[in-house]
Amino acid sequence: MAKFSRSLKVTVLCVSWYLLSTTNNILGKKILVQYPYPLTITLFHMLSSSFMVYPVLLMAGINTQYRYSKHFMLRFIIPLGFGKLFGSIASHISIWRVTISYAHTVKASLPIFTVLLGRLIYKDLQSYQVYLSLLPIVFGVAIATITELSFEFYGMCSALLATFIFALQNLYSKLAIKEVRLHPLQMLVTISQISLVICLPLWIFIDTPKMANDINLRSTADQLDLLGRLSMSSFINFLQSIVSFSVLHLLSPLSYSVANATKRVLIITVSLATLHNPVTLVNFFGMMLAVLGVYLYNRAKISQGTIKSILPTALNDQLSERISDSSPRYRAFIKSNTFI
Repeated sequence: MAKFSRSLKVTVLCVSWYLLSTTNNILGKKILVQYPYPLTITLFHMLSSSFMVYPVLLMAGINTQYRYSKHFMLRFIIPLGFGKLFGSIASHISIWRVTISYAHTVKASLPIFTVLLGRLIYKDLQSYQVYLSLLPIVFGVAIATITELSFEFYGMCSALLATFIFALQNLYSKLAIKEVRLHPLQMLVTISQISLVICLPLWIFIDTPKMANDINLRSTADQLDLLGRLSMSSFINFLQSIVSFSVLHLLSPLSYSVANATKRVLIITVSLATLHNPVTLVNFFGMMLAVLGVYLYNRAKISQGTIKSILPTALNDQLSERISDSSPRYRAFIKSNTFI
């Protein structure tokens, strides 16, 4: 009975995660097509992450009164806040300028950036399985790019920039987790608040003047329509983060990688069907090949992490394993701070 109850819980959460993620992407696309203000939608998402998490912390019995040292704030929290903000802006620009399906295909290149930056920053060496898993991603993204019927250069660059920033955040977060023992949601709140503080003046100087002269926002009805859509988008984005966090804690790393790959396939497929984006068979093949590559990469990383945990050769290896990509604590923080 307990096993059935757990299976039912996982199923409900995964289905909710898929629905919320797909809805969030499609709603975001529709908002940006009619109201091209990626900074504004980012601002609303930061607002929801900054304040809506508090009731969740209280219900979960997690301490909401916590402090960081000045050194930790300057070295980690503020840079991560900048990364979260500009990564989110770049991600929203990509969704605005290119199709959702293509944007998500480009973002599947995350493992490539992670491996390259890990090699440059930490001198990390990967197993040959990890390197081989990158090939389907490279070829998949290349095929999707060459055959993309709605290709737009700046949209592609924005998607690549968002992915690069997220990969850099992943690696930089490893150092932060070494120094602090906090729940991932506690850190998410602080990072989101830093992002919000940075975003607000940018929004006032960049989006506010354009919105004031937008003929689509002249009437009160139009303004309320935009406000309602932004509020709904930010709330769905918040729910998506909480549900994905719950799924992460219930599933094993391998099961989570399968669920995550399924989510990306659904987002791509449903967006193509809903928004009627033109697509060829070869283009769709490239998208699915890239998604398959991400799944193979996750499997290879999990396998590599398992081998390291079985054969630790020194204290440094053991410490490295505690904050590895397959560590539940590390993955929980990264997932709660994601925009991809």
